[in-house]
Amino acid sequence: MTEEIRNKLDINMEETNKQLTDFDTYCFIEKLPPIPSPPICVAFARHQPRHDPTVKSTIWVRERQELEVRMKKEDNEVLLVDPEGRVFEGLSSNFFAAKDGKLYTAPPGSVLEGTMQKMVITVAGEQQIPVVFEHPNISELSLWEGAFITSTSRAVLPIDELYEMQETESQVKLITMKQSPLIQKVKALVFKAMEDKSIPIAISI
Repeated sequence: MTEEIRNKLDINMEETNKQLTDFDTYCFIEKLPPIPSPPICVAFARHQPRHDPTVKSTIWVRERQELEVRMKKEDNEVLLVDPEGRVFEGLSSNFFAAKDGKLYTAPPGSVLEGTMQKMVITVAGEQQIPVVFEHPNISELSLWEGAFITSTSRAVLPIDELYEMQETESQVKLITMKQSPLIQKVKALVFKAMEDKSIPIAISI
């Protein structure tokens, strides 16, 4: 796969007497980091979902720090699981579980909808792969055919190992996840869609 880049667009609208049409625009472009290699280890934590999940805010960046400091070096992500066992999202990713030939993910409005999440839903629709907008429940983990997270930098990343964050390391029980052919198919479809939609650009430094 060709190398990918991401860009960030900041608009500075100062409180002046200028018209709202007057503002400074800054564009930052950087090379995406390599997609992590297996085994992909993900933790989940019993934690209330975000207060305003549809907004990407600095408040959430501060709130999630308590979980980030508890992550082990090999952890790729932490999933938010409410007291009822419903999986919402990762600290910086969306989550899907495969069960009975269907993909399950959190309902719109309950999480921050990501670009890669939307792409998964799109390619699944094109291939007649059912997508159920229902929180996967951690109590049904044994019934899952597999699970994966999505984000701009990780695309579709199947989970190999999953565990619940505990107070002490000795309490941790590592769960080996099943490897689903359905997830591998979705992953391949998403990478193909990314390449088809990509536009090569020349950057001079």
